[in-house]
Amino acid sequence: MLNRAFFLFIFLHWLLAQASGQQALVLSNITIYQDSSFSSESKGNLKKGAIVNILDQSIAFHEDKTQTQQFPWFLVQDKTNQKGWVMGDELAVLSLSPSRFSGISQMTGAPYSICDGFEKSVFYWGNTSGKDDQSSHFSAKNEYHENYLVFINPENQTKFLSVGTKSERGNNTCIGIYFTDLTQNGHQEIVLIRSLSGKEMDEEVRKLEIYQILDGDFKLIFEQRLNIYFEPGITSPGRFKFVDISPDGIRLEYPKYEKCTKSHFGVPITKEPVTYEKCLSWISESYTWDRINNRFSHFYQPSALPFRARPLQEAVFLRERPSLSSPSIKLVQRNDRFKVIAHLETILTIKKKKVVRIFFLLKSADGTIGYLPSNQVEFVQAAHATILNQFYASPLLIKRDWKQETQFIRLRDFAKNAHWEVTGKLTEH
Repeated sequence: MLNRAFFLFIFLHWLLAQASGQQALVLSNITIYQDSSFSSESKGNLKKGAIVNILDQSIAFHEDKTQTQQFPWFLVQDKTNQKGWVMGDELAVLSLSPSRFSGISQMTGAPYSICDGFEKSVFYWGNTSGKDDQSSHFSAKNEYHENYLVFINPENQTKFLSVGTKSERGNNTCIGIYFTDLTQNGHQEIVLIRSLSGKEMDEEVRKLEIYQILDGDFKLIFEQRLNIYFEPGITSPGRFKFVDISPDGIRLEYPKYEKCTKSHFGVPITKEPVTYEKCLSWISESYTWDRINNRFSHFYQPSALPFRARPLQEAVFLRERPSLSSPSIKLVQRNDRFKVIAHLETILTIKKKKVVRIFFLLKSADGTIGYLPSNQVEFVQAAHATILNQFYASPLLIKRDWKQETQFIRLRDFAKNAHWEVTGKLTEH
């Protein structure tokens, strides 16, 4: 009965939107004008969060008050039948389908409950579109877009959250959205995975953000930058932290590369004539929800363990040093297991071309210590095992060029009706 009533509400809301024409969300408290000009007579005000009907739109784009962007003017009408013109940067046009600039290609789900009074909300996408000022020059290439998640309850009240922007300067793209009752308060939090990129950025930056309605608005209750590094400025073969979200909290794990000291996990480190010598650790840390302070706090501080691995071949010799010409010290087999201690990388020039050779320092179950080429080793029992194996099978000279994707976030052990997810890739048409 609940689902039937909810979908009837969605259908009626859709019919109303069709009958009224296109609708928009008011993003802040604003003035409406007699004509499409800031110098025209004021006709009244609209409140933040109001839903208005769009009656008309200017063909031309006009400078906003800051004179740094351009937007169309919209003729709008509110629920009291008040009419007037509003600059486009103050509105988010609503759609049941994701904008092509939102980074999302599909949506599925059930009734959305984000807070008291919004237990049965309709979900819309909101889009604000204009042009950026590039060196005092506006052109069709200088597109500017903002994207919003907009929730509307049966009383036509709204809650909204900014989820992305796109411009010539750079993009803040939402590449994953998850709704789940993570704090177990009876309502769904919003989990966002953001991808940030731009002309002045050397690399893509990814962030995990979790939002909850507090004091009437969306508040950021958890944030974590997901990028990991081989060394400052050099991308890690693991690319990003892995995030595991369950009713118990948030768990992060990732490979950590660091400068080797005299020993690592009890294994003596012998200095070798290599380009990079990095000790490798598998880091995990956990957060749990603090109901008293309304925040996530460390449940387990970051801990370090060695990665586990095995030979890729049925039988291969451990080497005394990181070189195939080094003496063999032990024959190991496919079912043997190792602790991975260190990454030793050498950049060579062969026939005027630079190539990379990587060996791992390993410790076997019986305590034998030796080296194997990275393409003869397979990581096991870790979230990053697949992506590490793909990288080390054919290592890149420039790690920043490593773009391989994997599933870096997982939600588990929630009731089926307690969460849903939207994922996709940015599509340009």
